[in-house]
Amino acid sequence: MKFKLSEISKISNGKKAVFYDDGTVPVYGANGPIGTTQNSKYNVGDIVIGRVGANAGAVHRPISNFWASDNTMVVTPGERVRSEYLTWLLQKTNFNQMTSGSAQPLLNQDILNSIDFEIPGLSEQDYVISVIEPFENQMGVLTSINDNLTELITVMFNQSKDAWPTAALGSLLHPESKSIKKKEQKKARFLNTGDVTNGVFENVDLSDTDSMPGQAKKLINRDDILYSEIRPVNRHFGLVRLDKPEEYVVSTKLMVLRRNEDVQLPVEYLYFLLTSAAMIREMQFEAESRSGTFPQITFDVIKGYQVPVPPTNHPILGLIKTAINNKIDNDTESALLAETRDTLLNELLH
Repeated sequence: MKFKLSEISKISNGKKAVFYDDGTVPVYGANGPIGTTQNSKYNVGDIVIGRVGANAGAVHRPISNFWASDNTMVVTPGERVRSEYLTWLLQKTNFNQMTSGSAQPLLNQDILNSIDFEIPGLSEQDYVISVIEPFENQMGVLTSINDNLTELITVMFNQSKDAWPTAALGSLLHPESKSIKKKEQKKARFLNTGDVTNGVFENVDLSDTDSMPGQAKKLINRDDILYSEIRPVNRHFGLVRLDKPEEYVVSTKLMVLRRNEDVQLPVEYLYFLLTSAAMIREMQFEAESRSGTFPQITFDVIKGYQVPVPPTNHPILGLIKTAINNKIDNDTESALLAETRDTLLNELLH
């Protein structure tokens, strides 16, 4: 039978969060976790949908009680539908064609309720869950390993950083802006800001450079850090460990940050600094304080940030390097699991 979303669930808008570095409750934004707070508002089984911006329509199902930011909507499934099944239906829905707003994409409850969903009986839903859940569980294990490693090194970092000297970020990194020569390089793989999220790179095909948009300009190298200028809180960043990075060209809205030649710190440490919750919040604050259509930063804005610089023989550097590289490996394995899961879901969902 077909149902409107409001007939099988309750839909509500998220609320502005108060962030705490020592919070234990995850805060979900339009593109997933964006920090922690002290109290939860929503429960395991509730589903988060990005409401505004480039991530409008992104769907997440948190594995613990959580808070949802004001850039989201929350769907609480009713008795007719399992949370897992509804999550997969929502993830399969192409919300990009349904967003409204000229300045930036926007979803609202009226748009969600305009969609008809085919909902089978609970026994059929349970069968689909039994097939797909092992893949989701393994992906969850990999995510937990990443989260635990990040938490461990963050605690160690916070305990040690005050004893270290500081340096300006611009003395450690510089922006690269070497442009592709489309007359000489006929094909490339174009990475836009939305193709890099929380360290994970989407698979993009080789295509004709002549047909690429105007912002497809910047070339990259291995160990470059890509960081979106738009809304840092959306976590569009990644450390380049791609096969054949010379085949790629990236958007002008992605900063390409490269370690300075005289810097002995591992690039993984610099990536850890830039992607820490505290740094993201600081950059988001800077972005929102600037005029313009979108909250945006440039390297000139952040190059003066003072960051802790540990001794080059400090053991935390080796731990951070190991943790970041393990995360990259785990994300690669998780992406392969997700690809298999999605193939099965296309066959199993109505």
